[in-house]
Amino acid sequence: MAYAYTPFDYVAPPGLCASEPSHPVVIVGAGPIGLAAALELANHGVASVVLDDNNVVSVGSRAICWAKRSLEILDRLGVGDACLEKGVTWKVGRTHHRDREVFSFDLLPETGHKMPAFVNLQQYYVEEYLVERCQQSDLVDLRFKNRVTGLEQDEDKARLTIETPDGVYCLEADYVLACDGARSPIRTMMGLEFDGELFEERFLIADIEMEADFPSERWFWFEPEFHSGQSALLHKQPDNIYRIDLQLGWDSDPEEEKKPERIIPRIEKVVGHRNFRLDWTSIYSFQCRRLRRFVHDRVIFVGDSAHVVSPFGARGGNGGLQDVDALGWRLAASSRAMHRRNCLSVMMPSAPLVRMKTSAIPRARPVSCRRLPVPNAGSVTRFWILHQGLNLHVRWSIPVVFPCLASIRFTMHRMLRPCRRARGQEPLHRMHLWARTGCSRSLRDA
Repeated sequence: MAYAYTPFDYVAPPGLCASEPSHPVVIVGAGPIGLAAALELANHGVASVVLDDNNVVSVGSRAICWAKRSLEILDRLGVGDACLEKGVTWKVGRTHHRDREVFSFDLLPETGHKMPAFVNLQQYYVEEYLVERCQQSDLVDLRFKNRVTGLEQDEDKARLTIETPDGVYCLEADYVLACDGARSPIRTMMGLEFDGELFEERFLIADIEMEADFPSERWFWFEPEFHSGQSALLHKQPDNIYRIDLQLGWDSDPEEEKKPERIIPRIEKVVGHRNFRLDWTSIYSFQCRRLRRFVHDRVIFVGDSAHVVSPFGARGGNGGLQDVDALGWRLAASSRAMHRRNCLSVMMPSAPLVRMKTSAIPRARPVSCRRLPVPNAGSVTRFWILHQGLNLHVRWSIPVVFPCLASIRFTMHRMLRPCRRARGQEPLHRMHLWARTGCSRSLRDA
């Protein structure tokens, strides 16, 4: 059943009739990150105004995989139970090469946790629940159809010019949170540019509605028979919606590939029939880029407006929620004039991107290791299949969101089974975290 996009009511803001008093925080963008930021600040007793140029939730499923830590944050904001009740819970992932399963993992093998490893839930549901929660709060002022058209700031305040269906007005705030997405208008107004890389690859997302008995697991294929020479991904969502993500190649024509007459035959090969309905489609390429600084005087960039990453690993929406988790209490303290400089200065990354990479692959390859080339796997990832298990050689750049979060725990080492090595050489699966200090730490010792 297709989601019913019900518009939210537009209410003429008081600033159209008279000047409003200065606000502690104005949040630009009523997506999941902006709404979560408003609720997090409300939990700390700080009022905020949330501005959005639209009056409906996001069109299309967009972010769907919400990790355990994000669910814990959403639970604190009052929407965790709703997400669990509606979403599809999963913890097992399976990776195939052609028709053979070569790797699987369980992200939460032990019991006793309140939140599961992952819940698949369309972004429009998460936004719906967050909007309802914001509307129940006396500390959140939601204003739809309010588009920011101008921004200026001085040492003490930021001032916004806002356009509405009834005219233009201005707001003044101690802080402005730019939660307005990867194409952030606020970032454009300030003339700020991202640093990072664009990856020359294109993918198709197709959400389809169908009756099926696929298990609640994440399935990934390299070179499947139904999509030769490329990769494919399958995720189950609520309402009998399935996400199919297909690698297309950089030479593909986005305008042609988005046409239903091209998409439907591709999906038919994946599921084996035509008994499905296209719900939403998108063609995308991805970037790993970020602002050099996220705090620009009175303007703070949060979520995709500050950093964009590959969708693989579900780090977009989840990373944004952890931004909110790190920022909320600090901004609340700053708004109360407590430790103003210390609280926010730690959220100004000055270091280059943290890079996670493997130890050097030894020149002498272990006799038990045979390399299986995977065409079109991407310029930053190489895969090896070993007789005793799967080993991954990864060169992966991730943005440092808030360097004050000094304890970064990577769990990929749990997913990799040991493999034999040549005498006196490091195991191929040993991985290190390289920081700007130049020191490294073995994940095996984490």
